[in-house]
Amino acid sequence: MSVQKAELIALIQALEQAKGKRVTIFTDSRYAFSTVHIQGPIYQERGFRTAEGKEVKNLPEIRRLLKAVQLPRAVAIVHVPGHQKGEDPRAQGNRAADAAAPEAASRDYAAPILAVGLPPPGMGTLPPVPDYSLPDLVWINEDTTLQKDDKDGWHRDQNNNLILPAILGRHLCEHLHTTTHLGEKKTLTLLQTACLRFPRQNATVREIIQACKACQLMRTGKKQHTGTRYQGEEPGQHWEIDFPEVDRIGPWVHCNHVWQATPEEQEKAQAEWEARPHLSNPLKLKLVRQEPS
Repeated sequence: MSVQKAELIALIQALEQAKGKRVTIFTDSRYAFSTVHIQGPIYQERGFRTAEGKEVKNLPEIRRLLKAVQLPRAVAIVHVPGHQKGEDPRAQGNRAADAAAPEAASRDYAAPILAVGLPPPGMGTLPPVPDYSLPDLVWINEDTTLQKDDKDGWHRDQNNNLILPAILGRHLCEHLHTTTHLGEKKTLTLLQTACLRFPRQNATVREIIQACKACQLMRTGKKQHTGTRYQGEEPGQHWEIDFPEVDRIGPWVHCNHVWQATPEEQEKAQAEWEARPHLSNPLKLKLVRQEPS
Protein backbone atom coordinates (compact mmCIF):
# COMPACT_ATOMS: atom_id res chain seq x y z
CA MET A 1 0.00 0.00 0.00
CA SER A 2 1.34 3.41 -0.93
CA VAL A 3 1.62 6.31 1.49
CA GLN A 4 -0.91 8.39 -0.46
CA LYS A 5 -3.45 5.58 -0.42
CA ALA A 6 -3.02 5.16 3.34
CA GLU A 7 -3.53 8.90 3.86
CA LEU A 8 -6.80 8.79 1.92
CA ILE A 9 -8.04 5.78 3.91
CA ALA A 10 -7.24 7.52 7.21
CA LEU A 11 -9.23 10.59 6.17
CA ILE A 12 -12.12 8.41 4.95
CA GLN A 13 -12.34 6.58 8.28
CA ALA A 14 -12.31 9.86 10.20
CA LEU A 15 -15.19 11.16 8.08
CA GLU A 16 -17.18 7.94 8.43
CA GLN A 17 -16.84 8.01 12.22
CA ALA A 18 -18.12 11.61 12.24
CA LYS A 19 -21.36 10.75 10.43
CA GLY A 20 -24.11 13.20 11.42
CA LYS A 21 -21.79 15.28 13.62
CA ARG A 22 -20.02 18.64 13.45
CA VAL A 23 -16.31 17.93 13.17
CA THR A 24 -12.98 19.56 12.35
CA ILE A 25 -10.36 17.15 11.00
CA PHE A 26 -6.68 18.07 11.00
CA THR A 27 -4.33 16.33 8.57
CA ASP A 28 -0.67 16.79 7.69
CA SER A 29 -1.18 15.16 4.30
CA ARG A 30 -1.14 17.69 1.49
CA TYR A 31 -2.27 14.96 -0.89
CA ALA A 32 -5.41 14.08 1.08
CA PHE A 33 -6.14 17.75 1.79
CA SER A 34 -5.88 18.79 -1.89
CA THR A 35 -7.79 15.72 -3.05
CA VAL A 36 -10.87 16.44 -0.96
CA HIS A 37 -10.82 20.20 -1.64
CA ILE A 38 -9.54 20.56 -5.22
CA GLN A 39 -8.51 17.50 -7.21
CA GLY A 40 -11.32 15.17 -6.18
CA PRO A 41 -14.23 17.30 -7.46
CA ILE A 42 -12.27 18.05 -10.65
CA TYR A 43 -11.61 14.36 -11.24
CA GLN A 44 -15.29 13.60 -10.66
CA GLU A 45 -16.37 16.24 -13.16
CA ARG A 46 -13.94 14.97 -15.81
CA GLY A 47 -14.76 11.30 -15.49
CA PHE A 48 -11.83 10.35 -13.21
CA ARG A 49 -9.45 10.36 -16.21
CA THR A 50 -5.99 11.83 -16.71
CA ALA A 51 -4.92 13.81 -19.77
CA GLU A 52 -3.75 10.56 -21.40
CA GLY A 53 -7.15 8.97 -20.87
CA LYS A 54 -5.90 6.69 -18.10
CA GLU A 55 -7.65 6.05 -14.82
CA VAL A 56 -6.54 8.33 -11.97
CA LYS A 57 -4.42 6.88 -9.22
CA ASN A 58 -6.23 5.57 -6.11
CA LEU A 59 -9.62 5.84 -7.83
CA PRO A 60 -11.59 3.61 -5.36
CA GLU A 61 -10.31 5.60 -2.40
CA ILE A 62 -11.07 8.93 -4.10
CA ARG A 63 -14.64 7.80 -4.79
CA ARG A 64 -15.04 6.73 -1.15
CA LEU A 65 -13.60 10.04 0.04
CA LEU A 66 -16.03 12.11 -2.04
CA LYS A 67 -18.93 10.10 -0.58
CA ALA A 68 -17.60 10.14 2.99
CA VAL A 69 -17.17 13.92 3.04
CA GLN A 70 -20.97 14.21 2.73
CA LEU A 71 -21.63 12.13 5.86
CA PRO A 72 -20.93 14.67 8.66
CA ARG A 73 -23.51 17.35 9.39
CA ALA A 74 -20.80 20.00 9.13
CA VAL A 75 -17.12 19.36 8.44
CA ALA A 76 -13.92 21.37 8.10
CA ILE A 77 -10.73 19.67 6.92
CA VAL A 78 -7.65 21.69 7.90
CA HIS A 79 -4.05 21.12 6.86
CA VAL A 80 -1.36 21.40 9.55
CA PRO A 81 2.41 20.93 9.27
CA GLY A 82 3.73 17.51 10.21
CA HIS A 83 6.15 16.54 13.01
CA GLN A 84 5.22 19.43 15.30
CA LYS A 85 6.59 20.23 18.72
CA GLY A 86 4.62 21.69 21.60
CA GLU A 87 1.68 20.77 23.80
CA ASP A 88 -1.27 22.17 21.88
CA PRO A 89 -3.90 19.66 20.73
CA ARG A 90 -2.73 19.76 17.10
CA ALA A 91 0.87 18.92 17.97
CA GLN A 92 -0.15 16.16 20.38
CA GLY A 93 -2.45 14.58 17.82
CA ASN A 94 0.24 14.81 15.16
CA ARG A 95 2.80 13.05 17.37
CA ALA A 96 0.23 10.40 18.32
CA ALA A 97 -0.35 9.66 14.64
CA ASP A 98 3.41 9.45 14.01
CA ALA A 99 3.75 6.93 16.86
CA ALA A 100 0.74 4.83 15.79
CA ALA A 101 1.84 4.50 12.16
CA PRO A 102 4.99 2.36 12.70
CA GLU A 103 3.21 0.31 15.37
CA ALA A 104 0.41 -0.59 12.98
CA ALA A 105 2.88 -1.32 10.18
CA SER A 106 4.85 -3.75 12.36
CA ARG A 107 1.84 -6.01 13.02
CA ASP A 108 1.19 -9.15 11.05
CA TYR A 109 -1.62 -8.74 8.59
CA ALA A 110 -2.96 -11.40 6.25
CA ALA A 111 -5.09 -10.13 3.40
CA PRO A 112 -7.46 -12.59 1.76
CA ILE A 113 -6.63 -13.04 -1.92
CA LEU A 114 -9.20 -14.23 -4.41
CA ALA A 115 -7.86 -15.28 -7.80
CA VAL A 116 -10.41 -14.77 -10.53
CA GLY A 117 -9.83 -15.81 -14.11
CA LEU A 118 -11.74 -13.64 -16.56
CA PRO A 119 -12.47 -14.83 -20.07
CA PRO A 120 -10.91 -12.85 -22.93
CA PRO A 121 -13.12 -10.20 -24.51
CA GLY A 122 -15.09 -11.59 -27.39
CA MET A 123 -16.83 -10.16 -30.42
CA GLY A 124 -20.19 -9.95 -28.73
CA THR A 125 -23.46 -10.57 -30.50
CA LEU A 126 -23.82 -9.28 -34.06
CA PRO A 127 -27.06 -9.01 -36.01
CA PRO A 128 -27.71 -12.12 -38.11
CA VAL A 129 -27.82 -10.00 -41.27
CA PRO A 130 -25.77 -6.79 -41.74
CA ASP A 131 -27.75 -3.61 -42.25
CA TYR A 132 -25.47 -1.75 -44.66
CA SER A 133 -26.75 1.63 -45.79
CA LEU A 134 -26.39 2.94 -49.33
CA PRO A 135 -23.24 4.98 -48.50
CA ASP A 136 -21.81 1.87 -46.82
CA LEU A 137 -22.35 -0.20 -49.96
CA VAL A 138 -20.78 2.52 -52.12
CA TRP A 139 -17.72 2.54 -49.85
CA ILE A 140 -17.56 -1.28 -49.91
CA ASN A 141 -17.80 -1.46 -53.70
CA GLU A 142 -14.98 1.06 -54.11
CA ASP A 143 -12.60 -1.23 -52.18
CA THR A 144 -11.76 -4.27 -54.29
CA THR A 145 -10.12 -6.06 -51.35
CA LEU A 146 -13.43 -6.52 -49.53
CA GLN A 147 -15.18 -9.83 -49.99
CA LYS A 148 -18.72 -10.81 -49.06
CA ASP A 149 -19.35 -13.94 -47.01
CA ASP A 150 -22.16 -15.87 -48.68
CA LYS A 151 -23.13 -17.54 -45.41
CA ASP A 152 -23.97 -14.52 -43.28
CA GLY A 153 -23.73 -11.59 -45.70
CA TRP A 154 -20.98 -9.78 -43.78
CA HIS A 155 -18.07 -8.27 -45.70
CA ARG A 156 -14.46 -8.85 -44.71
CA ASP A 157 -11.16 -7.55 -46.02
CA GLN A 158 -8.03 -9.47 -46.93
CA ASN A 159 -6.87 -9.38 -43.28
CA ASN A 160 -10.14 -10.98 -42.15
CA ASN A 161 -11.33 -7.71 -40.54
CA LEU A 162 -15.09 -7.58 -40.19
CA ILE A 163 -16.71 -4.60 -41.95
CA LEU A 164 -19.37 -2.99 -39.75
CA PRO A 165 -22.07 -0.58 -40.91
CA ALA A 166 -21.11 3.02 -40.22
CA ILE A 167 -23.95 3.52 -37.72
CA LEU A 168 -23.01 0.39 -35.78
CA GLY A 169 -19.33 1.41 -35.80
CA ARG A 170 -20.14 4.87 -34.43
CA HIS A 171 -22.33 3.36 -31.70
CA LEU A 172 -19.50 0.99 -30.76
CA CYS A 173 -16.92 3.80 -30.61
CA GLU A 174 -19.21 6.06 -28.55
CA HIS A 175 -19.78 3.30 -26.01
CA LEU A 176 -16.06 2.49 -25.97
CA HIS A 177 -15.05 6.11 -25.43
CA THR A 178 -17.64 6.64 -22.70
CA THR A 179 -16.18 3.78 -20.68
CA THR A 180 -12.45 4.30 -21.39
CA HIS A 181 -11.87 7.89 -22.65
CA LEU A 182 -9.01 6.61 -24.79
CA GLY A 183 -7.31 8.83 -27.33
CA GLU A 184 -7.57 8.56 -31.09
CA LYS A 185 -4.53 6.34 -31.65
CA LYS A 186 -5.35 3.92 -28.84
CA THR A 187 -8.97 3.64 -29.95
CA LEU A 188 -7.93 2.81 -33.51
CA THR A 189 -5.41 0.30 -32.18
CA LEU A 190 -8.12 -1.34 -30.11
CA LEU A 191 -10.39 -1.63 -33.16
CA GLN A 192 -7.52 -3.12 -35.15
CA THR A 193 -6.88 -5.67 -32.39
CA ALA A 194 -10.56 -6.63 -32.46
CA CYS A 195 -10.40 -7.04 -36.29
CA LEU A 196 -13.11 -4.43 -36.91
CA ARG A 197 -13.45 -1.78 -39.61
CA PHE A 198 -16.20 0.53 -40.80
CA PRO A 199 -16.56 3.47 -43.22
CA ARG A 200 -15.08 6.82 -42.11
CA GLN A 201 -13.51 5.08 -39.15
CA ASN A 202 -10.72 7.60 -38.44
CA ALA A 203 -12.98 10.63 -38.89
CA THR A 204 -15.68 9.12 -36.68
CA VAL A 205 -13.26 8.40 -33.84
CA ARG A 206 -11.83 11.91 -34.10
CA GLU A 207 -15.31 13.50 -33.99
CA ILE A 208 -16.31 11.50 -30.91
CA ILE A 209 -13.15 12.47 -29.01
CA GLN A 210 -13.44 16.15 -29.96
CA ALA A 211 -17.08 16.20 -28.84
CA CYS A 212 -16.24 14.74 -25.40
CA LYS A 213 -16.27 17.58 -22.86
CA ALA A 214 -14.27 15.62 -20.29
CA CYS A 215 -11.46 14.95 -22.77
CA GLN A 216 -11.36 18.56 -23.94
CA LEU A 217 -11.12 19.81 -20.35
CA MET A 218 -8.35 17.38 -19.47
CA ARG A 219 -6.34 17.93 -22.65
CA THR A 220 -5.59 21.58 -21.96
CA GLY A 221 -2.78 21.65 -24.50
CA LYS A 222 -4.95 20.42 -27.38
CA LYS A 223 -7.74 22.96 -27.53
CA GLN A 224 -9.68 23.33 -30.72
CA HIS A 225 -9.03 26.35 -32.92
CA THR A 226 -11.26 29.22 -31.80
CA GLY A 227 -11.18 31.07 -35.12
CA THR A 228 -9.45 34.18 -36.45
CA ARG A 229 -10.77 37.69 -36.02
CA TYR A 230 -10.63 39.80 -39.15
CA GLN A 231 -8.25 42.74 -38.68
CA GLY A 232 -7.92 44.11 -42.19
CA GLU A 233 -4.98 44.23 -44.55
CA GLU A 234 -4.02 47.87 -44.01
CA PRO A 235 -4.43 50.50 -41.27
CA GLY A 236 -7.96 51.84 -40.95
CA GLN A 237 -9.57 49.19 -43.15
CA HIS A 238 -11.65 47.65 -40.35
CA TRP A 239 -12.98 49.80 -37.52
CA GLU A 240 -15.20 48.84 -34.59
CA ILE A 241 -16.59 51.37 -32.12
CA ASP A 242 -17.51 50.20 -28.60
CA PHE A 243 -19.80 52.38 -26.50
CA PRO A 244 -18.76 52.53 -22.81
CA GLU A 245 -21.24 51.46 -20.16
CA VAL A 246 -22.19 54.11 -17.57
CA ASP A 247 -24.02 53.75 -14.27
CA ARG A 248 -26.88 56.08 -15.39
CA ILE A 249 -26.79 57.75 -11.97
CA GLY A 250 -23.57 59.64 -11.40
CA PRO A 251 -22.33 62.51 -13.61
CA TRP A 252 -20.48 61.41 -16.71
CA VAL A 253 -18.40 63.75 -18.84
CA HIS A 254 -16.96 62.67 -22.16
CA CYS A 255 -14.16 64.70 -23.72
CA ASN A 256 -12.75 64.13 -27.18
CA HIS A 257 -10.29 65.79 -29.50
CA VAL A 258 -12.10 65.30 -32.82
CA TRP A 259 -12.35 68.31 -35.13
CA GLN A 260 -15.18 68.93 -37.54
CA ALA A 261 -14.60 67.62 -41.03
CA THR A 262 -14.73 69.90 -44.02
CA PRO A 263 -17.42 69.40 -46.66
CA GLU A 264 -14.84 67.82 -48.97
CA GLU A 265 -13.74 65.39 -46.24
CA GLN A 266 -17.35 64.51 -45.42
CA GLU A 267 -18.11 63.73 -49.05
CA LYS A 268 -14.96 61.62 -49.35
CA ALA A 269 -15.73 59.72 -46.12
CA GLN A 270 -19.26 58.93 -47.25
CA ALA A 271 -17.89 57.52 -50.48
CA GLU A 272 -15.11 55.43 -48.88
CA TRP A 273 -16.66 54.32 -45.57
CA GLU A 274 -19.88 52.60 -44.55
CA ALA A 275 -21.41 52.42 -41.05
CA ARG A 276 -23.01 49.05 -40.36
CA PRO A 277 -24.98 48.01 -37.24
CA HIS A 278 -23.40 45.45 -34.94
CA LEU A 279 -24.91 41.97 -35.13
CA SER A 280 -25.28 41.40 -31.38
CA ASN A 281 -25.35 44.90 -29.85
CA PRO A 282 -27.62 47.62 -31.30
CA LEU A 283 -25.52 50.29 -29.52
CA LYS A 284 -22.45 49.45 -31.59
CA LEU A 285 -21.53 50.60 -35.07
CA LYS A 286 -18.89 49.12 -37.30
CA LEU A 287 -17.06 51.29 -39.84
CA VAL A 288 -16.00 49.32 -42.89
CA ARG A 289 -14.03 50.70 -45.82
CA GLN A 290 -15.94 50.07 -49.03
CA GLU A 291 -14.18 48.10 -51.70
CA PRO A 292 -13.55 50.00 -54.92
CA SER A 293 -16.01 49.05 -57.64
